[in-house]
Amino acid sequence: MIENDDASVITFRVSRDSGRTWDEPRVVRVGDDWDPLKSAVWPPCECLRCRRKPL
Repeated sequence: MIENDDASVITFRVSRDSGRTWDEPRVVRVGDDWDPLKSAVWPPCECLRCRRKPL
């Protein structure tokens, strides 16, 4: 078991245009909120319509 809340679990980058450009790396850490990872959609959509919906 990892006791350090700052330890990274996974690091990834997302492309929204078939690999032509990439977002900055995202790091999921032990102490982070894991709720978004429980859904089938990752990364969570950030459009105005979806931001109003609870996860």
